[in-house]
Parts: sequence; structure tokens; C-alpha cells
Amino acid sequence: MFRNLLSILLYTTLVPFVDGLSQEASFTCAEDPNNSNLAIITFSLLKHDDIVHWVYGYNASTASQASAYKMTTCVANDSAVNNSATDPIQIVVKVDIAASVQTSPADSCGIHVETDPSTSIKTIRLRFRSQGFADVVTSTDKFYEIACTSNNLQGDSVSTNGSKASSLDVIIVNEPQRRTKLNVLEKTTRKPLTQVTLGQQIFLSFEYDPGSVTEGPDNYGTEFYVGFLGNDPPGNEASTASLKLLVYARYSTITTFITVETKSGTETKSTNSTAAVEFTIPSNMMGCSNEGEAEIVEKGVHVSATREVGVVVINSETKSLGYYTALPVDVLGTSYYAVSYSSSAGSSEMMVLATEDNTRVNITIPVSKLYSVKVLNSTYSPGSTVSITLNKRYVFHLAQKTETLTGYYIVSDKPVSVLSGNRVIAIGTNVSRADHLVDQLLPTKSQGKHFILFKAPPGVSESRVTYYKVIAMENNTTITKGDSNKTIVGTLAQAGNEKELQITSENYEIFADKPVMVVQFVSSPISELKYDPAMTLIPSVEQWGNSYTFPGFDTGIGIVFIVKTSDLPKLVVNGNAVSLTSTNVTGPANAYKYVTMPNLGTGTYSLKINGSDIAVFLAVGYSYKDTETGGAYLPFGYRYTKLVDCANTTALNGDLLDNDCDGLIDEEMVNGLDDDGDGLVDEDTVASARDNIDFMKIRPRNIQASGTADFTALTKAITGSNGCRLGTSGEPFYPSAECAKSAVSTADKVVIDCGLFESVRFEESNMLYFQAALDYCFKSTDPLCATICQPGAIGKRAVNTDNVPTVNTSVLVTTSYGNSANSNGDASSSSPNVNPAQCVQNTYILVILILLLVALILSFTSTVYFFCKFKRERNKKEHHRS
Repeated sequence: MFRNLLSILLYTTLVPFVDGLSQEASFTCAEDPNNSNLAIITFSLLKHDDIVHWVYGYNASTASQASAYKMTTCVANDSAVNNSATDPIQIVVKVDIAASVQTSPADSCGIHVETDPSTSIKTIRLRFRSQGFADVVTSTDKFYEIACTSNNLQGDSVSTNGSKASSLDVIIVNEPQRRTKLNVLEKTTRKPLTQVTLGQQIFLSFEYDPGSVTEGPDNYGTEFYVGFLGNDPPGNEASTASLKLLVYARYSTITTFITVETKSGTETKSTNSTAAVEFTIPSNMMGCSNEGEAEIVEKGVHVSATREVGVVVINSETKSLGYYTALPVDVLGTSYYAVSYSSSAGSSEMMVLATEDNTRVNITIPVSKLYSVKVLNSTYSPGSTVSITLNKRYVFHLAQKTETLTGYYIVSDKPVSVLSGNRVIAIGTNVSRADHLVDQLLPTKSQGKHFILFKAPPGVSESRVTYYKVIAMENNTTITKGDSNKTIVGTLAQAGNEKELQITSENYEIFADKPVMVVQFVSSPISELKYDPAMTLIPSVEQWGNSYTFPGFDTGIGIVFIVKTSDLPKLVVNGNAVSLTSTNVTGPANAYKYVTMPNLGTGTYSLKINGSDIAVFLAVGYSYKDTETGGAYLPFGYRYTKLVDCANTTALNGDLLDNDCDGLIDEEMVNGLDDDGDGLVDEDTVASARDNIDFMKIRPRNIQASGTADFTALTKAITGSNGCRLGTSGEPFYPSAECAKSAVSTADKVVIDCGLFESVRFEESNMLYFQAALDYCFKSTDPLCATICQPGAIGKRAVNTDNVPTVNTSVLVTTSYGNSANSNGDASSSSPNVNPAQCVQNTYILVILILLLVALILSFTSTVYFFCKFKRERNKKEHHRS
């Protein structure tokens, strides 16, 4: 039936080989003498110096090697392992060309029959892979693709030479995105792999660890540099200086380790609750420069934590207390303006603290000042710049009794922490009521343009004045009151200039045409002996948060709120609705309300606008002990992103950045809607507000494997959009089970394992890349969380989610049978499972080497013997001749 010459195609892929090794493959296509419709195809692998132990059939039905999965029942192996060229590994396949099916063996070898419509000639395609090794880390793997046509079935053979080994680096395509990492794990050890071998059983693991969470620039962080300004007891009172840190872990069910480092030593504590962890700092860490003469000393405190924490810094003296919420390193900058109140009744202070060694700091004294500053025996007059170099934890501390330090300009080449305030000062007419003022400053690029000024905290029966200082960050700044006349309340010609505003009863909005810093100074009481002066930075409306936590003090607290009128009924405290009396805030639309919750007592308070993750508001807490103490501090929850020089970025939910540069932060829900009315959808998305995460549910979706880093080609889907596995058993990357929560999950993290599958290699690439989309669900009481991880349930949270679009990783696929050596210290570098064939091969090589050595010795001995014998014979002849 079939005539003419057989057409044969054979392809090899470039894979690592040992120099000089080769394989010789032969195959024949012939007509079955008993059935002219049957083609008998014989594939034989002749072994010379190349060691091969298996030959597998592979699916040939597609042109893409990505789908060329192994036919596990179509296999031949060399049981003798004798490396004899006369003992080939052979697979014989019978194909019914008319029916386009394989008839023998019964299980398919992945054959594919196609017909040329113009000639009606049929082509049978088969794929075979040889698999073996030369030693533990060197493979002898080759791939053969065979095609024979129906117009001729005369046998033929071809051979292919080995190709030189090449270096293949182990790489990581992309660092795992925040919150989650994707691992490729070894079956038994569960160790992460960066290198796997063909046929090795592995599985994917998605690990959610809050230790990797970066919530963006807010009060929480894993690293802080804090300090203590000078603080004095009033009058002739004896000193009872006490310096403390209160550190609050962000997560209650997870162990957080906190380390505090000073020049005196290091102390580490751990906690698995959000209650305060207290550290006592030696009192000699307080700033103590002479008036007008700076000190440069190691008085900084370094706080680090394994997971995000908030830090409150407390500086307590006899009848004088100041405290502030510390800002983490990711909030710090390199440009600041100092601020303090008038020094008529108490020294102004500032402190610059280095976070890195060899930090160059320039401090410019405003030309408007009247007094000079002495630094390291040098005197600097107004208008000049002090240049110093600070190492990590070293501070520049300056106290100036003669005038305020407002307007001093600090510029550094590395991020620094800056504090300013007053040593002890009375504000207003009652000079007997003085207190320590301090706050940590925001860098110039984090300052905003829209603020609300509000009166003194509640609980004071008399009308005291609340003062505000507005400091310009740029020249020629105009400040406007938000009344119907848009009254200009100040024009600041130079950056660093200040405008003081006073409030007794009316609360109102102000707007600046350029960024400004706004600082509140609560005055001393006029007659009552209660509620000392206080200082706090007031965040711009752009930096307001959507939820806050007020850690409790033993003094008790009161809280002032500025809330949008429409959100006031939805304000909840500790999850409970509250009925609050409010007054209007004067503004263009009178859109805000001023609300107070006085004298709440001790305890921790969580605040939120119920039913919305994008509703923001302002909340400031004040200590509430009638005597001795006052003070104000910012709670945990404010945003401190850089607002100046904004650049459009891709939003990650809850990144606390202004992704679209519209002056708002995380103003969109993840809901496919235009929540802020700017014509864009989900361009700057918020994360779900949550008091605590129990890490109940994670669902990986759209898991893919690819031979290319961009997933544009050679891509195989492992799971669908619902998270359920795709394909059928035997296909590459088909998991043995659905993705499910692993027993490895702990209180610290949750791990999702996807079922075992056999590693393969896309023929065009020795690298495998994996990626997946992930859905999260945080609260076990949420009904949607009940089904998010059930097979077949999509469960994507459209509104309340913290979706990570893509998490990906990569592994190198090697062709050796045993585990490969790996420099990364993962499971790949563990002791290989050496199979007996390897031992035979290694012994074989050793025997050959010994035989070669013996042969060399025998050759040398024979040469010496014959040389000596020849010389003796010659000497005999010479003797006989003589």
C-alpha cells in the first residue's frame, strides 16, 4: 500500500552534557506484512559512552512543547545497565494509519497522525526522550521528534552527537510581592527549591506571613530612631526624670520580638498581644545641651521589631510630662523645618538623630534670628549653616533660651529623625502652669495644604486660647480661611516663616496654596490648676486615616474628632455606635463637625467609620489627669505619604500612597466603581480596615507554569479562575489534590499547599516560572469566608479584600536523575538519592581508571625490560667483535 522513500525528521534540544558524550539513535518505519494499514515504528537508542537508563514517549499532538507531557506507561528501560552498544533500549509502536490510533502497545505513546489535504499523505509523529546521567549533577538527556509519512515505509536511521555543557544560572524572576511568597517545595522535606530535577515530585506553597507586610507610610513600622529632648522640673522641685518607651504590636495572635538598642546595651522582649510592652531608658539619654551651645553625642535610641509595631515615647519629670507617637524609618526624610513656641518662659529645643553612619547634616540658621549658636567650639551667626557628620544613633541637640528655633532648616544626605519643642514652658498668662512640649516632625515633602483648626480639648470650663503655628515649606505661601469671603489670614514670604493663629470658640478650615506645617499649642489654664500646655502636629486632611487605635495610658485620655457631617452617625468606638454632641466647622461647604469624647479613662480605644473603608477623619488624644499632666499625641492610623513631587504609580491595595496624584490617599474601594468621581476606576485602592487578622482563608487562582518569564508563551494553566485544578491526570503540572490549607500553618502565618505534581521541562527553556493570583479573607465570622477555599467556589472578595494581583517565582529544571547540587542552601543541595545505577557507573569509571593505570605501569615496565635487553645484546656483540 505504501511506497517510495521514508521521510524522517529528528530534532534535539540543547541541554547540559558532558564533553565528548554522545548518543546514537536509530528508528525504522515499516509496513506490517500482515496488515498494510499498520505501520510498525521501532525506536532504538544505542549507547556508546553516553549513559541512558530510560526512554519515555511524550505527547506529540501539539506543536508546543509546553503540552508535550510524558506518557508514563510508554517507557523502556535498560535493566542490565551494562552500557553495551549492542544492548539498545527499544520501543516498538504499531499504528493504524487509517484509524489514526495506536494498536500496540495498548497504552498510547502519544502518537499524532495528521493528513496533508493537498496530497492525502499521512504523517505519523512521535516524541521520545532519553534520560540518564554521567554523574550526580550531569545529565545525558535528549529529546527526539520523529515523523514518518505514509507514502513510503522503508527503514532508515539517523544519529545525533552530544553538545557541549553550558552554564545555567539559578535566577529569581521577581521578588514576591508584599504579604505573600510563592515557594516550590520538595515532596518529603518541604524545603523550598530553586532547582528541581525532571520527574521530581514537588508542589507549590503560598505562604502568607505578616512579617512581610508593609502597610505603607503610617505610624506602624519595624524600625524607629527616637530621642528625648531636655525636660526640667519646675522651680526648685527635685528631679524624678523617667524616660520610657511604650511599644504596641500590630498583631495580637502573632509573636513579635522587639529590640531596643542604646549606647548602654540592648534589650529584647516579645509579645503576642497588642498591649503595651514597656522599656525603661537611662535618664542620661535626655538631651542636656547648654543654652545656645549644641551637643553632638550618642543619645539616640534604636527600636526594631520582627513585625510592625507602634511606639510612644514618654519623657516624664516632676510635674512635667511630654510624649509623642514615633514615626518609623519609612516615613523619615532629608528636609525639615524646626518649630517651637516662644522661649520667653522656657528654652526652645531641637534634636536631629542619624539613622545611618556618616550622615551629613546641614542646619541653616534663619537670617531673621538675633542670636548665634556654638557648635564644637565654632560660633555660627544668623544666616550661616552648621555642617556636621553624625553616625547612627548620634544626635545634634540644641537648646536656645533667648529665642524660638522655629524656621531652622535641616537638610541631610540620608534620612534623619527630627524632634523639636520646648524644655518646659507656660503658654498664656498663667505662668505657674508649665509643661514639656515635644513632637517628631514630618519631612517637608509630607506636608499638605488643607487643614482644620479646632479649639482646646474638652473638660475645661473656662475659655482658654488654642494657638496654631503655620510654617511655610516654600517661599511666597498664602493661607486662606475657609469662610464665605475666603479671607487671607497670612502671607509667608520665605520658607520657614511662621504665622500664628488663635482659636477660642470657632473651628475652621484653612487652605494654603503651597505645603505648610501646622502645629497646635494648647495654652495653660487661666485660673484652674488642671490640664497643662500641650503640643501636637496636626495632620493635613490629605493624611487623615480611616481607622485609629489609641493605646491606653494610666492618665486616661479624651479624644477630639473632626468628622464629615455625613459620616458622624456611623462613627463607632470599640465597635459600638456612640451618640455625640457636635458643632460646625466653618468651611466652604460646612462639611465637617467637631466632636469630643472627654475623660474616657484608661484603656485602649479603636475608632472607625462603620460601613466604609474609605471614609477618613481626624482624631487626637489628650491625657486626662487633672493635675500635673497635659500633652497631646497622634494615635496609630495616620498616613504620612510624600505629597510633594508626586508621581503616578500602580496601586496596591492599602499601600497608603497617592497613586493617582489627586491629593487623596487610598480613596477607592476595590469594587470596579469610580468612588471618587474622577473618571478612573480602582486607581488608588484601600485595604480593608481590620483590628486583627486571623489569616483564615487564602485562595490561589489562575496558577500558571511557563517556560518564559513574561508568561506570553509556553504557558500551562494549573488552576482556573475559581482556584480549582485544570486538566486530567498525567498532564504536566496536574496537582494530585486541590490547593488547601496546610498543617504547617501556625498562628504566625498561613500556608496553602497545592497538590503534588511531577516536574517537567518546557523543551525551549530550562527554567520554569510559576505565578498565581490570590484572594484573601480575614475574618472567620464573615459569611463569604466560609466558602472562599472550597473547591469550585470562586469566593473573590470584591469589596473587602486585600488582593495581591500576581505572586511569582522561578526554578531551574535540571536533567539529572538524582537531586542536583545547588548553591542556595535549599532542599536541592541536600544529599542526593543515589540510585544503584549511579553506583555502578561510578564504580565502572573507577575500574577503568585503575585498568588504565595498570596498563601504563605494564607498558613502562615492558619498555624498560626491552631496552635493557637490547643494550645487553649490543654489549655482547661489541665484546665478541673485540
